[in-house]
Amino acid sequence: MNYPVRKKIVRFFGLVYFSFAISSCGEIATPANRKEIDSAMFKEKWMLTVNRGTITCEPPSALVFIAPDGTKYGINGTADTMGYADIRSIWIDDPNPEFKKIGTKMSIAPLMNEARKLCK
Repeated sequence: MNYPVRKKIVRFFGLVYFSFAISSCGEIATPANRKEIDSAMFKEKWMLTVNRGTITCEPPSALVFIAPDGTKYGINGTADTMGYADIRSIWIDDPNPEFKKIGTKMSIAPLMNEARKLCK
């Protein structure tokens, strides 16, 4: 096989490989691992200052809340280490006066549990 033909074959398979690699990145933003949520779903347990958003599970297991303005907040430690915004800036203080005094926040567990269902 002469050099120009071999070069074309290598280039072709390189492009095929690159196309597969790029298409696998779509897992991060597929509708299957995203869910629209709002305060009505959680009733009195709603724990954020914004009343709606989107939750997602991004590989490897980062639980993320996307606010209406597009800001992505990390819900768990994995997401925090990946550089997402700190959710504490939109996390509501516990309304119980005894807990509020010491800076306790509302439980974020219901949000984490719902987002964890999206991880596969």
